Amino acid sequence: MLKAVFATATLAPCALAQPSAAQDPRFEIFSGAELSVTSRFLYSGVIVAPFGGLDTPGLRLRAYGGAGDYKLDDGTWVAKQAGHALIGWAHWWGNHGLTLYAGISGEHHDAAPTQSKHGTELGASVLAEGWWRVAPDTILSASAGYTDVYENVSGRIGVTHALNERWGLIGEVRGGDDIDGAYWAAGAGVTAHYRGYDAALVAGLSGDEDDSGFSLRAQFSTRR
Repeated sequence: MLKAVFATATLAPCALAQPSAAQDPRFEIFSGAELSVTSRFLYSGVIVAPFGGLDTPGLRLRAYGGAGDYKLDDGTWVAKQAGHALIGWAHWWGNHGLTLYAGISGEHHDAAPTQSKHGTELGASVLAEGWWRVAPDTILSASAGYTDVYENVSGRIGVTHALNERWGLIGEVRGGDDIDGAYWAAGAGVTAHYRGYDAALVAGLSGDEDDSGFSLRAQFSTRR
C-alpha cells in the first residue's frame, strides 16, 4: 500500500519575500492537493501570529486538516481524514528561524476493524519547522514531526530558489514511518508569486515497502 505523505509544513515560496515591518501579516493560509498512484488527498490550514506578525518572533497557532482516500493491497479504497491543532513559539536569529509546536492530532480511517488503521484515533503531537536563508534568493527549509497516533514520525527537507520576483524553483524530499512501515517522496518543480499569492507545483516519485510510482503535489498560500 502506497501511503500519502501529508504536508506538515508549507512549501515556503512566500518565505522568499523580504519581511516588511510596516505590513507584517498575522495569518498564513495554505491549501493544496497530493496525488500518487494509490492515494489522493486535499488539505488546508492556517498559521496565526496573534500578537505581532509572522515576520517577527513570538507565539504561533497552527491548524491543519486533510481528507482523501488511499488504496489497499487488495484494491480497496479507504477514506481518510487527518488534522492537528498546535500552539508554538517562533524564534528568529539572523538568517535563521525555528518554530516549535505541540498540541493534539487525529486521524479517521473508514476501514474494516481487521485493518491496522481503522476508526478514529486522537493523540499528542509535536512539530519543528526551521529555515535558513543561505543566499538572498535561496532558502533551505526543514520540518520534523511526531504524533502517537499510529506512532507516526515524519520529516521534510526542501530548497527554494527565486529566479525573479514571480518565478522560482523548488526541490524536496519527504518521508516518515508509522505502524504500517516507512514511506518516502521526492520531487522538484516550480513556484510562482502574484499579487500576494504563492503557489508551488512539485512532481516526482513516492513509495513504501510494497509500491512506488509518481507523486504530484500542488500548494497555494497567502499572507494577510
